[in-house]
Amino acid sequence: GAGVLPMLSFAADISIDISTAFVTLTAEYTVEHSGECVLKFPMKNGGTVTSVSITNHKGSFQTAVVRTDVLTSYKQKQAKIRQVEEDPDEYRLPFDVDKKDKSIVVTFCYFEHLLVYPLTGRYSCLMPFENPSQPSFASIRVSINTGTMQFQWGSSSHQMQIVQQVNPCHIILAVQQWINKDFEINYLIQTEQILCSALCNPPGLDPVDPRATFCVNLHPPPVHTAHFFGRRIVFLFDTSGSMANEPITNAINALNNALQRLRIDFDAFNIIGFNHELHYFKKGFVPANPQTIAEACDWTVRNMLSNGGTDIMKALAAAAQMMSEPDSVMRIPVVFLITDGAVANEKEIYQWMISHPSRIQLHCVGIGKHCNS
Repeated sequence: GAGVLPMLSFAADISIDISTAFVTLTAEYTVEHSGECVLKFPMKNGGTVTSVSITNHKGSFQTAVVRTDVLTSYKQKQAKIRQVEEDPDEYRLPFDVDKKDKSIVVTFCYFEHLLVYPLTGRYSCLMPFENPSQPSFASIRVSINTGTMQFQWGSSSHQMQIVQQVNPCHIILAVQQWINKDFEINYLIQTEQILCSALCNPPGLDPVDPRATFCVNLHPPPVHTAHFFGRRIVFLFDTSGSMANEPITNAINALNNALQRLRIDFDAFNIIGFNHELHYFKKGFVPANPQTIAEACDWTVRNMLSNGGTDIMKALAAAAQMMSEPDSVMRIPVVFLITDGAVANEKEIYQWMISHPSRIQLHCVGIGKHCNS
C-alpha cells in the first residue's frame, strides 16, 4: 500500500443540536507513493456516517448508499468490489492513491448522539483526532444550540472561545490553540426543573424531501434533586415445566437482581409464582426494605421449582386484582411478567390486557431462546 499518509491540514465543523452532534471533518494529506489506502475512523460511540468524499487531481469521488440488488448486479458484472475487515468500532473505506496527486482532500461527515451523564445533567461530544503527523494548520469550529438559556459549556481538551452569540440558546466556539490530542466539548444544563425545548428548521431545498423539521427535547433535573414516585410492583414468575434447568435459574437471578433495585421506602411489592396454580410470597403488598427484600430472595430460591402447565391469564388476573385494592400513597402500578412464553393463547391474553380498565404498566421479560414472538 501507500503507507500512512502525512496530514497537511485539518478542519472540523461540529454542530451540536441538543443531544446530537453533526460533524464534518476535512483533511488534506500528502501522497508520496502510489497504492491502496484504507481510511479508518473510530466510531466507538455508535455514530452514523452520512458521506465520505475524496478529491484528487482527477476529480472528486463520493460514497453512496445503494440497494442490495444493485450491489448484486455489480458483482455479476465482476466489478471490482473491495472487501475490508469489519470492525463495529471503526469505519473503514479502501481507495487508491497515485503519487501524481501530490495531495488528496478527504471530507468525512457523520452524526452521533452525545454522551449523557444523568447524575450531573452534562452532555459531552468526543472526537478522536490524535494523529502521528502534526498538521501545519488545524481548526475546530463548534456550534452549540441547547434550546435553553440555562447552560454552561466547557472543554476538557482544548482552550476555546466564543466567536459568535447567535442567540441566548445558541453559541459558536473556536479553538484558540491547537493541541494534537482527542477533542472533547461539553455543556451542562443548570436547572433543577424539567426543561422542554424545541428546535425548528424551515423547509429545505432538497427536492426529495423539502419538508420542515422539528425536534422536541425533555431534559430531566439532576438525580439528586428528583422526586421519585413510589411503585406497587407485582412480579409474575413462570414456574411451569418448560422453565426447567437453565431458564428457571436465569429467571431467579433476574428476579433477585430486580429486587435489589427496588427503591427503599418508596416501593411496595409482591411475587406470584405461577404454573397452572398460583403461589404468593405474601397476601398483599409489602414495603421494600432490606428485610423484606432479603426474605423475598430467600423465598424465591426455595419455592420457584419448575413443574406443571402455564396459565398466564390467571396470573395476570391475580395481579390486576391486587392492583385494584385502594392505595393511600398513590403508587404507580407495575407488573413484570417473567416467562419463557410457551403458551398457545397469546391473542386472548393480549386482548384481555388491552381491554382491562386498569392503567397497569406491564413489562414482559422473555427467558430462553424460544419465547413466543
